[in-house]
Amino acid sequence: MSTNDDHRTNTNNSTLGTTAHRVRETVMVMVLAHIPFYSGLTHLWSSLALLIAIATTSLLISVGMLHRVARPLCEQCAEQVPNDPTTSARRNRLLLWIYHRRWHRYWMCVTACLLVAYALNRYAGFPRLAFLPMDLLAVARMYGHWLHPQLTPWCPYCRWGRDDEGDAITEPSPDPSMAAIR
Repeated sequence: MSTNDDHRTNTNNSTLGTTAHRVRETVMVMVLAHIPFYSGLTHLWSSLALLIAIATTSLLISVGMLHRVARPLCEQCAEQVPNDPTTSARRNRLLLWIYHRRWHRYWMCVTACLLVAYALNRYAGFPRLAFLPMDLLAVARMYGHWLHPQLTPWCPYCRWGRDDEGDAITEPSPDPSMAAIR
């Protein structure tokens, strides 16, 4: 009989645990699913297929994000840490910055993108590509959410290993004479 603790420690064997580690591939599928929307295909079947693809990938991405919140660094996630995390954190600085923005600011940006896209589409006659900035922001946020737990100790925006002034915390070396006394 498995307990709730067994499930938490053994998420890699569950379907949800396996699905949670496929967020990057799922984001790519979601991007591909938007191609009919941007190309102007509005036929009923293509719209239905697009809706199903987006709903499915959104569900899978949600499972992945819940996994990251519940268990920030499981065994399989730890294996995905890059060989040179400092360089990877430097290279993905923009994604990590987007990840660290507060949710209310993020949703303000998404709302602004939606309003601009709607205005460009409605009044200026721009095609559906006007919605691209909002989708790019959403994909960047999801990818940053996938990437951040692997790079947390090297993230330039986390307070990991720093005091309130931003200086690195250094532990004093033990006094050898005190260690010898004990």
